[in-house]
Amino acid sequence: MSAKLTSGAILPDLAHEKDQLILNDLFAADLSHFSRFSKEYTAASDPTNNFLLDYSKSRITQPIFVTLFNLIRKASVEQVHGKVFIAPPPRRKALCCPLRTKEKVVNVFDIAKENMFGFWDWVGGCYSFWSAIGLSITLVIGYEHYEARLCGAHDIDAHFLTAPLEKNLPVLLAVIGLWYNNLRTDVRAAPYDQHTHKCADYLHSCDMKSSGKVITKGSKRVDYQTILVIWSVASTNGQHSFYQLLHQGTNIVPADFLAPGMSHNPLRGSLHRRILLSNYFVQSKALVFGKTEEQVCREVGSGANEALMKSKVVEGSRPSNSIFFPLLRPATLAHRSLRAQDLHTGHHLGHQLV
Repeated sequence: MSAKLTSGAILPDLAHEKDQLILNDLFAADLSHFSRFSKEYTAASDPTNNFLLDYSKSRITQPIFVTLFNLIRKASVEQVHGKVFIAPPPRRKALCCPLRTKEKVVNVFDIAKENMFGFWDWVGGCYSFWSAIGLSITLVIGYEHYEARLCGAHDIDAHFLTAPLEKNLPVLLAVIGLWYNNLRTDVRAAPYDQHTHKCADYLHSCDMKSSGKVITKGSKRVDYQTILVIWSVASTNGQHSFYQLLHQGTNIVPADFLAPGMSHNPLRGSLHRRILLSNYFVQSKALVFGKTEEQVCREVGSGANEALMKSKVVEGSRPSNSIFFPLLRPATLAHRSLRAQDLHTGHHLGHQLV
């Protein structure tokens, strides 16, 4: 297939397969489907920082993956994907050094230069958490926790830079995003932990602000989709507001479900957490397998109103990814930036394909 994405024929050899992929059939035909389409990540510096990425419920097959990886290899992504980073190696905490180049600006306000925390002018606002702008966060959570998040970010960066493409979690999610994005869809992030209710705000800024553009650095107009539309509400609040759209709507909206196994507030023997996790697991299952009219009939009885019965039918075969980790901690939260990193990577891959 061509390595160029065009507005008239996006991923031309694959796009026609989208409507033919039935998730129920994929699972039924291959009992090892989950194990083949999931990956575990363990941080190099701390084995307790780990998570499971389950992308087996995405409407994508191994032949499609092979074609997509061949496509990005033709674009020399393996040689250039390190350029995605905005921070120099080896560790981002170097950004917290005093900045001498802005000393003149500081002097205008008669501020002693030794009191200045600076960062390089190429650090964008949405990435400034990792720079000296993170000082306010450090003062709130303490430097120990801030350092832990920097180390977690370094670990996922190292994984991104060194892991083979097929085992590279940010690249895997980026390829899936490239597939969905150029089939004209959006994505919904679903964090099942109230501590992450601001996750979507960060993703909005990090990705839709950074990559939501139509002109390249070379001043050329793009002829491909640059970014996914991202939207999110934490936990079960989303279930009561728009999940019906995910399950029964006319638009296919891929969802990313994220959840920690343990809670920082284990009330009543973590009963609340177990209930919340049951929602987390059942949503992705219901999106895949749906509910047939026969199943609805058994639930409500054969004498039920036909309109009621049909309104409860869920077609299934709706795509999602799941990211599951033991406990939300500063280093783990940095791994959550995997989602932002893969989205930015996906935009970069799209740029390389043109």
